[in-house]
Amino acid sequence: MTIRSQNTHQAFEVHGSARNSILRLMGVIGLMSALITASHAGVILNEINYNPAASSPAEVALGLEDNNEFEFLELFNTGDTAVNLSGWRLEGAVTFEFPPGASIAPNGYFLLARDADSLVVRYPQASPDGDYSGRLSNEGETIQLLDSTGVIVEEVNYSFEHPWPEFANGHGGTIVRTHADGSSTSSTSWGTGRSVGGTPGAPNDPAPGPVVINELLPHTDEPLEDAIEFKNISGDPVDMTGWLLTDSILEPGRFAFGSTVIPAGGYSVVTQIQTDAPGNPRVPFSLNSYRGDSLYLFQINQNGEIIRLSDHVIFPPTENGVSYGRYPDGTGPFANLSAMTLGTSIKATDPPFAIDVFREAVGAENAIPAIGPVILRSLQIEPPDLLPEFIQITNISDEDVPLFDPNNPGNTWGVEDAVTLEFPPGITMAPGESIFLTETTPELFRAGWNAPESVRVLGPWTGRLDNSGESLRLYRPDRPQTTPPDIGLVPRLEADFVLYRPTSEWPQDIYASGKFLTRTQPWGPAMDPSSWTSADIIEFQMPSGDPIELTIVMVSETGYEVRYTIPGPGTYDLQSSTSLSGDWLSSPLITGPTQGSVDLRPAMDPSSQRYFRIIKVE
Repeated sequence: MTIRSQNTHQAFEVHGSARNSILRLMGVIGLMSALITASHAGVILNEINYNPAASSPAEVALGLEDNNEFEFLELFNTGDTAVNLSGWRLEGAVTFEFPPGASIAPNGYFLLARDADSLVVRYPQASPDGDYSGRLSNEGETIQLLDSTGVIVEEVNYSFEHPWPEFANGHGGTIVRTHADGSSTSSTSWGTGRSVGGTPGAPNDPAPGPVVINELLPHTDEPLEDAIEFKNISGDPVDMTGWLLTDSILEPGRFAFGSTVIPAGGYSVVTQIQTDAPGNPRVPFSLNSYRGDSLYLFQINQNGEIIRLSDHVIFPPTENGVSYGRYPDGTGPFANLSAMTLGTSIKATDPPFAIDVFREAVGAENAIPAIGPVILRSLQIEPPDLLPEFIQITNISDEDVPLFDPNNPGNTWGVEDAVTLEFPPGITMAPGESIFLTETTPELFRAGWNAPESVRVLGPWTGRLDNSGESLRLYRPDRPQTTPPDIGLVPRLEADFVLYRPTSEWPQDIYASGKFLTRTQPWGPAMDPSSWTSADIIEFQMPSGDPIELTIVMVSETGYEVRYTIPGPGTYDLQSSTSLSGDWLSSPLITGPTQGSVDLRPAMDPSSQRYFRIIKVE
């Protein structure tokens, strides 16, 4: 096996008991992690209605004033065979003993209610399979599903707070499983049930549409103003007349669409002059670009009643004149776009009177995301035992990048969400440079991962990179605000953002292997799983010139030979050790450019591990 390495401290590991050559970067072989084991992996917790919408007048007339009577919990069998649920049970927030003979068919549902008689009043089509004891807390609680042997099959600790769906907290929505192959314990495996009331005993409804919020322009000076672009992602025209738009779920009617029909695949744009129009019967609103904001788009029926959450977006603080939009257009996650694509030729540099032309924007296909100059390059979320987690950020540009506001040097870059770390002042990244962020001290990181002294390391951070998936945001400071009510506020602009998940579209060999997530080249959007791969070699610097090649050759049952190719000048020491913390044995110094090998016979102990590293000494 051939591994490419930079001319820096690197270490590789060989297991003496291997039948084939096994080469790894130092420390990347780890212990298996303890995970919840599902004895029947096909059965999942699928939909939770913990805080149902308020009772309707008709329901109140029947004596059903308490909306909690409409709670329900749904299981789903993703497998292709029936599962016997006899002896299974629910524990935690609610309890239920599955009776003898209970089963769940392939692609079938098992629906449990707080009160089955009440549930069928609201959902005449539903067929509850039983009543659980207790109630689902509106503040969030733990639910466990155990099989007949007491093994935890699924567990969820839902919450009413972000990142859990806000629409599910008494506003008509539910929590639904969006990634059946992801961990039930992670909020990244759950999403919003968009149909008001949910879908008990029927397929979930998590997908946005038929119209989506496609592009936002929240931070503007003349000749621009706040603007929101909508796209019809369905195959038919959509009449949005009367639909509701708001930045507060408590006031869903802050803006009502006038006569608006969007053709299939078409666009429509609403600008601030429309949301703030004196004739608008609703409460006007604008987008908060300094703190970030939310937007909700509600679909209504012919009676003006909300029937579905067509789309919902939470956006961060944004830079003046920079659009935040979906990529791919209409369907993808949101990112800062490389260009404003609202269907207008007006730019931020045009004279103020051009705002009248800007307001005629009709929408257009979104531009590609803006990527760089500094990116989240690598995430080590499950390191080998005793080695620290890390995040690698890299300057992919050909210019120096100060990780602070040059006009306000005390305001620095940082990371937030899964972990929190505010960078110290005065750091400027050179072209191609990587900086490592870690959960421990820089000294322990270097010792564990064998990083050279020339590599900058920042830490420790607060928090941890959850193996079950989480979001991570790299931010940079905007200029401090000078107007009320945000005087002195320093907005944190999104420099890069990723929401990784332990699901099939993401690399799966990073778990219990020591490998880590790393960006592929050319650099793609961080939110796109195809922009990431797995790796077990840390590139402490961006590749420059021809790399060193090390090849481990198995020459006997336990004997190895290390072959090397060094294309550039310099003096190198190829070292080996049986322990990361033990003594490193040196080979004769090697002067490049050259090719050669080091014979590791006599044989290694078959039960031992062997580590290798190459160090440039001159």
